[in-house]
Amino acid sequence: MAEYSKEELWSLYEQLPENLKEAIFSAKTAEIIEQTTKKYNLKKEKVSGVAKYTGYVLLGLLPPNELANALEKELEIKAETAENISQELNQLVFLPLKGTLELLYKDEQEKENNKEIKNKGKRKDFSSLTKDPYREPIE
Repeated sequence: MAEYSKEELWSLYEQLPENLKEAIFSAKTAEIIEQTTKKYNLKKEKVSGVAKYTGYVLLGLLPPNELANALEKELEIKAETAENISQELNQLVFLPLKGTLELLYKDEQEKENNKEIKNKGKRKDFSSLTKDPYREPIE
């Protein structure tokens, strides 16, 4: 997964609805992450990684349904454990914000679709092609 600068993250944060801003820095969210990771005996450095990817979900950078995969691959957590943590975070953190998160990810999906549509309308660049050996020169 891509890394983001502090400036990029703050820029995204400033554009969020209030309830997502509150959730990112809420003591309740931090407590849920701490309890959940403690339940699955994660080491301290992995706890901060879970918090990071939870924040990415709330910022609109990582869809909630991809959290388990990110935890497994990026933090090298066992698949079953990553799935269990993801389910608990979905239930306790993301579900209360479901409507706002759906709108956030819907907007992101629409932006991606618009980019694809615009790119399809552009002509392909054929400048890299060499001379066609089968064409006869015009004299």
